[in-house]
Amino acid sequence: MKSFNDRVRDHQFSLAMIYYNGIGVEKNDKKALKYFEKAAKRGHAQSQLNAALIYQQGLDVEQDFKKALEYLNQAADQGHPDAIFNIGIMYYYGKGVKQNYEKAAEYFDIAAAKGQVDAQFNLGYMYNIGLGVEENLDKAISLYKQAADQGHEDAKYNYELIQAEQNNSYDADDIQREVDVLTNIIEENSYYNKKLDEMFKDVDPEKFGYLRSYPLYELVDEEQGVESYKLIGEPSLAYALALIAKTKEEVIYYGNMIQLSKDLYFNTIYAMNIENADIKAHGNVILQSRNVYYNYMFPKSVKGADVKAHEQIVLGGKDPNTSFRFARDVEGADIQAHEKVVLDSKDPVFNCSFAHRIPGIDIKPHEKIVLESMHPRANFDFAFKVTGADVKAHGRVIIESGNEEYINKFKKKLNSKIKSATEQNDNLLVDYYKDALADFVGELSRKGPALKKRKNNY
Repeated sequence: MKSFNDRVRDHQFSLAMIYYNGIGVEKNDKKALKYFEKAAKRGHAQSQLNAALIYQQGLDVEQDFKKALEYLNQAADQGHPDAIFNIGIMYYYGKGVKQNYEKAAEYFDIAAAKGQVDAQFNLGYMYNIGLGVEENLDKAISLYKQAADQGHEDAKYNYELIQAEQNNSYDADDIQREVDVLTNIIEENSYYNKKLDEMFKDVDPEKFGYLRSYPLYELVDEEQGVESYKLIGEPSLAYALALIAKTKEEVIYYGNMIQLSKDLYFNTIYAMNIENADIKAHGNVILQSRNVYYNYMFPKSVKGADVKAHEQIVLGGKDPNTSFRFARDVEGADIQAHEKVVLDSKDPVFNCSFAHRIPGIDIKPHEKIVLESMHPRANFDFAFKVTGADVKAHGRVIIESGNEEYINKFKKKLNSKIKSATEQNDNLLVDYYKDALADFVGELSRKGPALKKRKNNY
């Protein structure tokens, strides 16, 4: 039997949900918050989460990240996966706390282990690009797969895209299975054949005849005409058949099926892998989606893609990660335009990556952002990966951050550099790193007492 406290808080939570969702009453987030907070004080985890989200989003109340974090921590202490995930989100975006990708990854990891689907996707993405964690494609694939199995569409796209990049061909048994499924669809859907016969009796066969070749389209609305058909079969069937197609006409037909499906993944790999594919038509599907990630992947993967058209979508997204990758991977990219996106973002990780991986640029503006961010990992990477970096300056920032892990790593790395340069008899480099080490140790000695008192923000 429930205790008195449990019954009271359940009643308060139910009342809050009535106002929150407007069930039989006018929706009222303020009143909902009032009862969520009452139930939260009695230890109701979902009420703690909901109160946090109202404060976090500023729903009919003043946005208050501090209160949001307090309630999230209360719910997280009870093991609520959504609360743990949302704490990670606050660290990821720097809302109410100092932006910290490492801490975000830690919270996502805990929530992901509890099955929180968005945490699985976010952590997979971070492992995919090495954000806040060491880049690890195997872990990224595993997490994308976990999220995809729970129906997360972005995770499904990323998982399948990585799989396609790793293996651009179907196994013969896989293709035969796809063909068998397609055959069953054809044999079992005489209903759709009749619908198609009716619809196509007055249609120009030269213009739309290919749509009638196989009964893989379902009529949605007769008044809309031919364009109202939707794919019954999966686009993977069309792709599998295209891989064993013997004529150009078959390739065109299956390509049309893929285009009508609007599936971004299959439009990309069809254009990438199928000879005689209509690159422009598949590219238009990607362009019309305005999906930033696929507008990067398409010109990266497909020869003959309209680089400039896809690039405009990517630049419009103002995502430093995708702009960095576009500049790095796509031939003919407008380096300066993507560099501006990265610089404007002030993101220390991608400014470090841009300076490291894009040749011929001025590293100084990127270095300034990294130094000002006080981000220990970005400063560590910049110091030792970017040619021409001010190693001393990055060392001082790491000391100032108070992050013991990176203080130790920086000192160890300098010693390693000295040893390596000595073995190569490069006296100039030996002197350079010895000077940097002396500066680092001296600065650490001067700042040591203050560092012990400082709260570690990273």
